[in-house]
Amino acid sequence: MYPVNPQSFESTKLSAERGDAQAQLYVGMAYESGEFAGKNSVESTRWLKLSAEQGNSIAQYLLAVNYDNGIGISQDQVQALSWFRKSAEQGYADAQYCLGVFYEEGEVLPQDLSRAFKYYESAAKGGSLDAQFNLGNCYLNGEGVAKDSDKAAAWFAIAAGRGDAPSQFNLSQISKEDSQILFWALVCASNGGEFLEQSKPVICYVVGRLSPAKIEECKRDAEALIIEIKKCI
Repeated sequence: MYPVNPQSFESTKLSAERGDAQAQLYVGMAYESGEFAGKNSVESTRWLKLSAEQGNSIAQYLLAVNYDNGIGISQDQVQALSWFRKSAEQGYADAQYCLGVFYEEGEVLPQDLSRAFKYYESAAKGGSLDAQFNLGNCYLNGEGVAKDSDKAAAWFAIAAGRGDAPSQFNLSQISKEDSQILFWALVCASNGGEFLEQSKPVICYVVGRLSPAKIEECKRDAEALIIEIKKCI
């Protein structure tokens, strides 16, 4: 298990030195966070690489991130892509999401929206919140897949229910029923800042189209979801 104090860190490190891939991952993570060991990105990357070479998908992803950003090791885009792919092939959602971004943006890899969609779809099904939002956008805009507003709304709803403010705002824009528009605008506004400002005009417009009873119902439902989201954060 991940070390919870300096004593358990030393025990985990002993296991790592004996070649335990999971322990090597935990030691690498502890060195990166600075918990129990003192922050040391070079040591973190060294341990992550040992774990990654044994096939640990999380370590492969974290090592790819370090290569991509030059953290604890010289920046190397070729190595980063190699480790992202190895992690993604094992089904690690965050790695799949990153490859989707690379294919969508067309900077690190040649742009290929169909491949981006496929990686986003795999990552979204694997639980990546960012991928769920991006997959919704793919369906909404017809990027790498045929346009499908219903599927877009379905993926936005999954991400929105987990607290993703951009997905909440998108639902306030594409929902077909006024009550759903108000519901998602209220939920989005609860995030404050730019999302509050973006949601205000939507709320002001749609409340004029609903009965007082329906407005109160939307408020209650929105407050209930906001409470549930906060419990998970």
